[in-house]
Amino acid sequence: MLKYIVEICVKIDIAILGISYPIIISQISKIGDKFNSNYLPNIFHLEWISKEINFKYFKLSFFELVLISTIISFIFQIIDAEPWFGWNNIFLNNSADLLTLLLTIVLVISFLIWTKKIVLYNGKPVKLLKYLINKYNNYQGNNSETKKYLIRTINDFAYHTIKTQDTHLQEILVNFYWDEFDKQRTNYVESLNSLNDKEDEYNELATKGVEYSAELYDLIYRINLESINNNNFLTRNIEYNSVSGWWLLGKGYEQVTTSELTYKLLWSILKLNLSKTNNIKSYWSKAHQYGSSAFTVDPQYDFGEIIPLNQKEID
Repeated sequence: MLKYIVEICVKIDIAILGISYPIIISQISKIGDKFNSNYLPNIFHLEWISKEINFKYFKLSFFELVLISTIISFIFQIIDAEPWFGWNNIFLNNSADLLTLLLTIVLVISFLIWTKKIVLYNGKPVKLLKYLINKYNNYQGNNSETKKYLIRTINDFAYHTIKTQDTHLQEILVNFYWDEFDKQRTNYVESLNSLNDKEDEYNELATKGVEYSAELYDLIYRINLESINNNNFLTRNIEYNSVSGWWLLGKGYEQVTTSELTYKLLWSILKLNLSKTNNIKSYWSKAHQYGSSAFTVDPQYDFGEIIPLNQKEID
């Protein structure tokens, strides 16, 4: 009975190696083409099923390692050696068959998982974007490059959204970026609060202002470039938040100091949009709101004193 099962396993293994594997490899090579993304293939190769394991002279993904191990197990089928030292029990007598069966089961399960991942990465944009955002928000690893690849891939979806006028992607992206900019502003405020007892460091960070990640600055600039070169009738929301400065300045009442990097980018945006009157109006409307609300500092006086205790902050 086991002999026939092994024959079936061998046929399955050969079918995966000879037919399915080459087709799947061709599909992997297309990952990222739809969104014109150079980073999406990197994210795919960081998935555990396709992540490469470093050996001394070569690299193999987990799936490839299982596939090669399964093929190597055929050698024991051919040798058909007797158990060593005269050992005799059902497991040792059928060890070659059991090894091939076990590895085939692992191979088939790995193949199904691997195929599912490839379908995800080459499939519906909305589903893939939600997956990437969830992966980014829940990433707990220590490798900062991985998180950079994730945010850069999400940025590629933003540029793709403007080019294709995909309103479904726009809604997801706008919500994500609002949360991401707010998160980095919150981290800045928390860093300030942690330095309350260190006056010099506190003053240095407070004067510097909030600086966003390079990926978010690149996003704002690229969205402006894409919006200038495309007629964005359906994706005005993502363009407006970028052009007007809403994402960079925040909602106004947070009173977070604008950094020099942010200030320079805002003026670069204005120069890019000089020919687009509505975009200029959007920016100055937001800038006025930010200036009138974010810079309101109530003076605090000590008893009998004329000069406010927080005069430096007011200045």
